[in-house]
Amino acid sequence: MDDFKTFSFSYPFQGDRWCFDLQARDADEAEARFRALAWGRLDGELVARIPVPDPVGPLRRLWQWAVR
Repeated sequence: MDDFKTFSFSYPFQGDRWCFDLQARDADEAEARFRALAWGRLDGELVARIPVPDPVGPLRRLWQWAVR
């Protein structure tokens, strides 16, 4: 997702203002992704985020350097 940027959105709900972020390539794509949320669904509750180290990080960096 190197070519993605983070865009912030906000919305009113029960007298407060809430916000969330979306990743997109540009502002037009971010707005299109936001409109697509009307078709979204609740998949569940996030209870934890577990960071996973990149096991092939050095090899991938070497490959990226080699193919330039």
